[in-house]
Amino acid sequence: MKKHNDFQTRLIHAQRKAPQFIETVQPPLFRASTIIFKSTSHLFDRHWTDDYDYSYGTHGTPTTFTLGDNIAQIEGGLHCLLAPSGLSAINVVNSAFLSTNDEVWVPDNIYGPNLEHLNHLQNQYGVIVKVYNPIDASSFQPTERSKLLWLEAAGSVTLEFPDLKNLVNKAKKHGVLTALDNTWGAGLAFNAFNFSDEHLSVDLTVHALTKYPSGGG
Repeated sequence: MKKHNDFQTRLIHAQRKAPQFIETVQPPLFRASTIIFKSTSHLFDRHWTDDYDYSYGTHGTPTTFTLGDNIAQIEGGLHCLLAPSGLSAINVVNSAFLSTNDEVWVPDNIYGPNLEHLNHLQNQYGVIVKVYNPIDASSFQPTERSKLLWLEAAGSVTLEFPDLKNLVNKAKKHGVLTALDNTWGAGLAFNAFNFSDEHLSVDLTVHALTKYPSGGG
């Protein structure tokens, strides 16, 4: 109950808050593409990488910034980048961190579309895909080429919970980036950034907002 109440408090009293034009209980819904500036000086006195920069709809609106901030707040993450879908977010991770001859390790119960994308990267760009047993950390055997370890807690299909502590510790020992598909846990059922007495943490998480956040699934 304490954890539940803490999440509720953090959601309505977030440290960061996207600028709003009016104060309401529910955040207003902004749908926008082109943003109108007061003057050309206002246009040039900003950059699209600035926090809460309203320069184009795809760069963010008060609605999208609020959603991202709340997701980061729930999980205890530093930043949240929104993507059109969970698979898009997965593809961003794979494309950003993997290059030719890099090894990526995936659990044998991996989310199917993620494996399809990685197989495409393997066929087209020479990324090396390795498979391990998520409940047997000894099956994860990183090499000097290993760059990324995909984790799922719980697994997409079988709902097995991985040997997360040993897997993450081994990855950190070998300098392998850890990415967790936390769709099922969503930060509410599982805190990927502090999941042990030793305060172990993955490097990044990915969500499909089709479970707890949307009330669906």
